[in-house]
Amino acid sequence: MARFKLETETTPGKLVVRLSGDFDLLAFDEVDGVLSAAQESKDLDVIVDLRSLEFIDSTGIRALMRAHARAAGGGRLRLIRGPETIQRVFELVGLESKLSFVETGDP
Repeated sequence: MARFKLETETTPGKLVVRLSGDFDLLAFDEVDGVLSAAQESKDLDVIVDLRSLEFIDSTGIRALMRAHARAAGGGRLRLIRGPETIQRVFELVGLESKLSFVETGDP
């Protein structure tokens, strides 16, 4: 399994969270904590970059769904599409059309 890594980049009004490696149970608390803290500010555009993910399991999906639910209360969450294997997981669980996927983090 590939080691998980989370990097953030903050610019005025925007936070980019880059995920790489395996997004599984071991990474859940870290990702959920970062996204939850960022989403406390309703004015912050939160972008999660999935392009470097190699694996995502149900707990990774759960963390992103929690962030999606928080964004529904105000704020903005976008996901930069991951590799085909990652996107296939979202398709299989019926979330491809429910979540806000983009090709890049640009507006």
